[in-house]
Amino acid sequence: MLSPSRVSLEKTDYETLSTAAKKFYAQEKKESKLQKMLDAANRKMDELKAVISSLREQVASLTVELSKYKSVRNRLNSANLEQENERLRKKFAPMRK
Repeated sequence: MLSPSRVSLEKTDYETLSTAAKKFYAQEKKESKLQKMLDAANRKMDELKAVISSLREQVASLTVELSKYKSVRNRLNSANLEQENERLRKKFAPMRK
């Protein structure tokens, strides 16, 4: 009499089933490892996106600040050139007459 929870298999069928179970276990282990690596890569990508966003904000802020300095420098250069022109006009004005 066979127990309802036991099944009889031929040796070749048992070996085939055993091999398939081992391969399945190995595949599950690989998939688990790959999933962990994928999760880690996604976390790293999120971190890098945050860093990139922060750097973009810094670049935008620095660009605005630089444009202010350029504007002031251009106005200073213009003022200096106008003063130099006026000085030269006064210096050479007597020569033109």
